[in-house]
Amino acid sequence: MPIIYNMSTTAQNYEKIKSTINAMDTDYTKFTEKKIKASGNRLRNNLLNIKKLCDELRKQVLTEMEQIPTKPRKAKHQTQREEQEEKAP
Repeated sequence: MPIIYNMSTTAQNYEKIKSTINAMDTDYTKFTEKKIKASGNRLRNNLLNIKKLCDELRKQVLTEMEQIPTKPRKAKHQTQREEQEEKAP
């Protein structure tokens, strides 16, 4: 059986991470203040989901970074020579 990857964009994954963090706020409050075990389980599950989304987002960002062309840099001594040549009459 082939592995099926989630083909969502980086923006979609980023929004999923933000919404999951916002959603787990109530579970965190219930767990820390009222010591409800079920809220602790939901909190741990949400944290695991966030970890998976972060891993996926990191991979997507890396592939997008690799697609961005790099600009060649001039050597420092080369730019200094060009500046001196421009100043010289």
